[in-house]
Amino acid sequence: MKGKKVLKEIWAQRTLYSMLLPGIICLILFSYLPLYGLLIAFQDYKISTGVFGSPWVGFEQFATLFQDHDFAIAIRNTVAINLLKLVFCFPAPILFAIMLSELRLVGIKKGVQTLSYLPHFFTWVIVAGIFGDLLATDGTVNRILGVFGIDPVQFSTEDWFFWPLMVITGTWKEGGWNAIIYIAALSNINPELYEAADIDGAGRFAKIRYITLPALMPTLRITLLLSIAGLFNAGFDQIYLFQNPLILNVAEVLDTYIYKFGLSNRMYSYATAAGLVQSLVNFAILIAANTVCKKTTGSGLY
Repeated sequence: MKGKKVLKEIWAQRTLYSMLLPGIICLILFSYLPLYGLLIAFQDYKISTGVFGSPWVGFEQFATLFQDHDFAIAIRNTVAINLLKLVFCFPAPILFAIMLSELRLVGIKKGVQTLSYLPHFFTWVIVAGIFGDLLATDGTVNRILGVFGIDPVQFSTEDWFFWPLMVITGTWKEGGWNAIIYIAALSNINPELYEAADIDGAGRFAKIRYITLPALMPTLRITLLLSIAGLFNAGFDQIYLFQNPLILNVAEVLDTYIYKFGLSNRMYSYATAAGLVQSLVNFAILIAANTVCKKTTGSGLY
C-alpha cells in the first residue's frame, strides 16, 4: 500500500522527477557501473585477459602494499599535508568572509571579492608556473632576499618548504572561492541583530563572536566534515605539478603514488588495491567524524 502511494506521488510529480533522470543516468554510468573494476585489486590483472579472465590472488596485492615503505611515506605525507590545510586553509575563507562582511563600501567589497576568487579559475598548471617563476633562483622572492643580504634559496629542492608551499598555493587559489558559501550564509543574518547589539553597546568583535560565528556554525559543521572526510586525498594536480624527484620523501602522496604505479608502471592491480584502501579509509573517517558531530552537536550530514 505504501509502495503504491509512493508511485502515485512520483507520477503526480513526474515532470520534476524527469529532470533528475540525466543526473541519475550519469551517476549509474560513471559511479556505480565502474565499481566492478575493483575486482582487479584481488587479481593479477592482465589487459589481454580482462577482468574476468585474470587469475585471482586474494589479498596478495594488499599484503605487498602494506609492506612497501614508500606506501607508508605516502600515507604520512598525505595526512600531514591535509592536516596543515585543515589548520590553515580551512579557516582562511571563513576569516575572509567575516572581514568582507565588515566592509561598508559596497564597491570596494565587490571588487575585493571578485579578485579573491579569480585564482580559482586558473588551472594548477598556471599556478605552478606563477609560483615557479616567483620562487626561482633569480625570481622575485630571491631578489627580495638578496636586498637583505640573504643568499638565494633553492625552494624547489628544499624539503622543509614543500608542505608550507602546498598550504600557501592552496589558500591563494581556493580561499576566495570557498568564501562564497560563507558570504552567502552571512547574508542571511537578520540585520536587526546587529542593530540590537549596537544599542547594547557591543563592539565589533563581540558581534562577530555572538552573532556572526553562531550563524555560520551549521555551514561550518558541514564543510568541516567534508574536509575531514578527504583526509587521505591531498589533491593530485597540485602535488604532482609541484613535486620533483629530489623531494619525493615529503612530496609523494597517495594520489601520485597510485598514479605512478597504475599508469607509469602498469601495475593495475596494485594501484587499484591502494586506491581501494584510500577510499575505505576516507569513508571510515567520514562516518566517524559524522557520528562524533551528531553526538556533540546533534546534527550531521545525515
